[in-house]
Amino acid sequence: MRAMGSDRLRALLRDLAVDDRILLECRIVDGWHYGDIAVHLGVPHDALVDRVRRLRTDLRRAAKALGA
Repeated sequence: MRAMGSDRLRALLRDLAVDDRILLECRIVDGWHYGDIAVHLGVPHDALVDRVRRLRTDLRRAAKALGA
């Protein structure tokens, strides 16, 4: 998603489920550690790490499909 325009990125993020968007905001935007997010959201640490990895992969694929 390197050279992706901010409008496209916002659109991709807007299309995420609310829980997924909150998770990515905590991790990527706010810089929280996985352990802190797991406690905050009440999600097991390992499941959280897998979920973030999946979400990032999905966003990369969606961005690539948009030509970013």
